[in-house]
Amino acid sequence: MTTHPNPISRRRHRGRRGDTVILGEILLFAGVVAVGLALWGLSLGYVTSQSTKLAEDHDKLISQQRGFLIIEAVSLQSNTVWVSNPGLNDAAVISCTIYPKTTPSPGIRYNVGGVIVEASASRPTALRECERFPGPPPYIVEVWYISAHLYNPQDPASNSMYALVARYEKK
Repeated sequence: MTTHPNPISRRRHRGRRGDTVILGEILLFAGVVAVGLALWGLSLGYVTSQSTKLAEDHDKLISQQRGFLIIEAVSLQSNTVWVSNPGLNDAAVISCTIYPKTTPSPGIRYNVGGVIVEASASRPTALRECERFPGPPPYIVEVWYISAHLYNPQDPASNSMYALVARYEKK
């Protein structure tokens, strides 16, 4: 008697082979989905961080425009300048200079230690001992300022990046 291979056992063998192919396809699909989710998460994190930075920069630019200093009066005898702030934000003064009109502006001097001028048109603030350069009149008065909540005494470079200037000619 000859033995023939059992047809059922052949089917089982084929079934195992088909299971391996299906299992491979499932693993491949899971890997592709995992890589896609990882890339999506990374890109979402990047977009979120960039939009937060953009919003912070936009806030700084808006704050820069909400403070507004006006030079009310100047005393050349005491080198005192009175300023008022009719703007919406308090302002921090970082530089005050008086120089002859015939010379170029000395720029930001960081000679005033962040004097805060409150947002109030009716209350002038005195800036005492402004730096004065020698020379004949007329004089130019420059007051460099920044919105008070942007002011950072440890980082003069960032202060100057958002600084505005108020100028006045004293005859």
